[in-house]
Amino acid sequence: MKAIKLPVPHRLPLPYYLAAEEWAATCLEPDPDGYFFAWQVHPTVICGRHQVMPLEVDLDYASARGIDVWRRKSGGGCVYADDHNVMFSLITSRADVGGGFAHYTSRICSMLHALGMEAEPTGRNDIAIRGRKVAGNAFYRMPRASIVHGTMLYDADPDTMSRVLTPARAKLLSNGVRSVPARITTLRREGMTLGCDEFVERATALICDGPAITVDAEQDRRIREIMLTYTDPAFLRRDERSSLPLTRTERIEGVGSVTVGLKLDARGCIERLELSGDFFAEGDSADRAAEALRGVRADRQSVAARLDDIFGTRMPVAGLDTARLVELITNTSNI
Repeated sequence: MKAIKLPVPHRLPLPYYLAAEEWAATCLEPDPDGYFFAWQVHPTVICGRHQVMPLEVDLDYASARGIDVWRRKSGGGCVYADDHNVMFSLITSRADVGGGFAHYTSRICSMLHALGMEAEPTGRNDIAIRGRKVAGNAFYRMPRASIVHGTMLYDADPDTMSRVLTPARAKLLSNGVRSVPARITTLRREGMTLGCDEFVERATALICDGPAITVDAEQDRRIREIMLTYTDPAFLRRDERSSLPLTRTERIEGVGSVTVGLKLDARGCIERLELSGDFFAEGDSADRAAEALRGVRADRQSVAARLDDIFGTRMPVAGLDTARLVELITNTSNI
């Protein structure tokens, strides 16, 4: 795995680092072993692509405390990051969600083992130490490569985390916990003696064994162009829509929380469909599924036929087979 050296490795606004991932996935030679870099940000909430920000984040508290709130293009749930956290990015030519996560988490856990931490993959996308989450990760598939990125809790500010993150109660109950901090740990709590900067240096050296790639001025300019897609208000506020009359939320093992919002016309056809939650999808496949079903009659046969035309055997929502997605949509239409 090759290290990427950025001109400013730490504490630029979050969109710069997300754009750097996209640049690497688009412009570097595809490599199954991948490219890696570590980074940090000032206090920031990072929402998943399909999440409704006001349901997941106390936006007033974030604004009052100067906490940035951004959206990434990968799925999954919200995370809070600050100087206590280290963000890791892996860009690999491995295409599927499961394979991408397995490749990433195995490398991260091996690195942590080398530093004396008994870490293991857990759930669909997390890393845990002694049963408590120390890193949450997300996946984003691009045409030439996949991006897997995660938040490593070197240390934590549980008070701010508890105030700024307001995850759906159903998600917390499904995990058998009463608050966000109740199910996390940190490297410091688990006995890490390295300082944060030294940890980043050692982690990168343990993960990467190939020649480093240094981003030059022209490549940095391209990264800053890609940044604009993350700072675009239409992308950031994609959840600020009119409420839909029919909604259903289900939490599905191995998939996450999926909310279906529907509006039907007088003929019983889908006038508007929205899929939100902390699930993963390949690129914009969930958005394409919603758009493809516009005008389709909201019964199982019609919805299934349209999704089959567009996606075939592929799944627009990772881990959720088409039949289950059809069931969610048509059950919502019959509320």
